Amino acid sequence: QELGTPDSTGQFIVSAKSVEIRPGPGSYFAGGNAIRVDFTGNTISKLTTLADNSEVDYAQIEPEVLTNLFDTSREKRRLVRFDDIPKILVEAVLSAEDKRFFSHGGFDSVRVFGAAWADVRHGAKAQGASTIDMQVARSFFFSTRRRWSRKVKETLVALELDQRFTKQQIFTLYANEVYLGNRGSFAIRGFGEASQAYFGKDMRDLNVSECAFLGGIIRAPSYYANAEAHPDRAADARDRVLAQMVENGYITAQDFESAKANKLKFVGGA
Repeated sequence: QELGTPDSTGQFIVSAKSVEIRPGPGSYFAGGNAIRVDFTGNTISKLTTLADNSEVDYAQIEPEVLTNLFDTSREKRRLVRFDDIPKILVEAVLSAEDKRFFSHGGFDSVRVFGAAWADVRHGAKAQGASTIDMQVARSFFFSTRRRWSRKVKETLVALELDQRFTKQQIFTLYANEVYLGNRGSFAIRGFGEASQAYFGKDMRDLNVSECAFLGGIIRAPSYYANAEAHPDRAADARDRVLAQMVENGYITAQDFESAKANKLKFVGGA
């Protein structure tokens, strides 16, 4: 859109002999890759990056949108395959949500009965204890209302999912469906979209600290995900998962300290 158009994916500025193209924070380039195109008559004479004023032979601009993957609930997602998901991100999610995911059959009796006992002791209802299989079942078939009757139904569907699909397939469903906060009026669904929304990165380029953050916000995305306004919450979510990853043997204590010292750098006001 032309300069001054609100909520545009990017903007362009026209002068006598050039056009500046500035992708916005919500663009494919997350605000980077700004260029100036100089003309001589009707011919392009030079391409220059605005970041460092260097001349380049070619440049990419925002690709044309063919379709948006969202419905009336205004959800954005970038579908991924299991092979696309970094091993360290899988380990962060397992540590945060379901460390025995690849060994149980959809129902983790240790975790669920432990949560039930905690509920009885504290007089609360349905403390979070769902396996990843159960969370997938809930996402596609049930509401989020916290009741043990719902957990029974989730468990039955989770057991059936485990019979029909591989663990890799179930984790892929989860990785593309999990709710990870909002960006503007859109709900962020899945790690592919979240990695771009929060860090302006392809999911495969995430570091340990960023993977731990994404794993850490799953349990309460609305509380943890407003990273710019509450960096302390973001750090708490990340550090909690990093500690769990050490406990589970995925990273060392030295890795923990290094990742903890690595400041989270967010983009796009997520």
